[in-house]
Amino acid sequence: MLGHLAALVAAIIWAYSILVYKDFSIEENPLVINIWRLIASSTFLILVCILTVGFNPSIGYLYAALSGILVLALGDSLYFYGSVYAGAAVAAPIVYTYIILIQLTSVIVGEELTLNKIVASVMCFFAIFLLTRKKRTIRRKDQFSKGILCSIGSVILWVVGQTVLKPAVILSSFLEVTFIRSLFGLLTLVVLAYFLKLNVKVFEKRKQSKLFSFGILDIGIGALLYIFAISKIGLGNTVILASISPLLTQFFASITGRERVTLLEIFSAIIVSLAVTICVI
Repeated sequence: MLGHLAALVAAIIWAYSILVYKDFSIEENPLVINIWRLIASSTFLILVCILTVGFNPSIGYLYAALSGILVLALGDSLYFYGSVYAGAAVAAPIVYTYIILIQLTSVIVGEELTLNKIVASVMCFFAIFLLTRKKRTIRRKDQFSKGILCSIGSVILWVVGQTVLKPAVILSSFLEVTFIRSLFGLLTLVVLAYFLKLNVKVFEKRKQSKLFSFGILDIGIGALLYIFAISKIGLGNTVILASISPLLTQFFASITGRERVTLLEIFSAIIVSLAVTICVI
C-alpha cells in the first residue's frame, strides 16, 4: 500500500512540476534550467543521506549513475526541449509511450510480465493520447520536427534509464540511489554546458528560489518516492501508477487558468482510473 501511495504522490508532484519547467524553458535554455534543478536536488539529497543512511558504495551506484545520466540529464532535457518546440500536448503522448516499452524491458530485470500490466499500459497510453489529441496545430514546421525528434529520443533514454533502476534499488538503499542519480545527472549536464559554452547564470532571486524549490520537490522528494515505490511494488507497477501524471498536468493546467477541461479529458481520466485499478488488483 505504501508503495502504491508513493508512486501516486510522485505523479502528482511531477504533474505540476512540468508546467513550471516548461514556463522556465520558454524563457531560458532547458539545459540551464535542468542544471539548477539538479543542483537543488543534489544538495538536498546529500544532506538527507548524511543524516540517515550514510554512504555504502556498491555496484548499485553504477546502475544509479547510469539512470541519472540517461533519465535526469539527457532524457528530461530532451523532454523539456520537446515541450518547447512541439508543445507539451504533442510531446507528452510520444514520451509516455515508454510506459508500454518498459513493461517489456522489466522482464530483463526479473519481473513477471502479466496480462494485467500489458492491458493497463496500453490503456494509459491510449488515455494520454486522447487527452492531448485536441492540440496538434503548430505554425513552425521546423520546430515541430525538432520537438518530435527530441521526444522520441527522450522515450529511448527513459526506457533504458528507468529499467536499470531496479537492480540499483536492490543493491543500494533507495536514498543513496536517488542521490547518485541526481549527482551524476548534474555532472553530465555540467560537462555538456562546458563544451556547448552555455551561460549557466544565476537568475533573479524570486525565480531562482522557485526553481530551487521545484528541484527539491521534483527530484529530492518526487524521485525519492518513485524509487521507494519501485523497491516496494516493482518497476512495472510503479511506472503504470506514475503514468497518471499527464492527466494531472491537464487538471492543474485547467485550474490555474492555462486550459479548459473538456469531455475528452474526463473520458481519458476514466480510462486511466480503470487502468490503475487493473494494475493494483
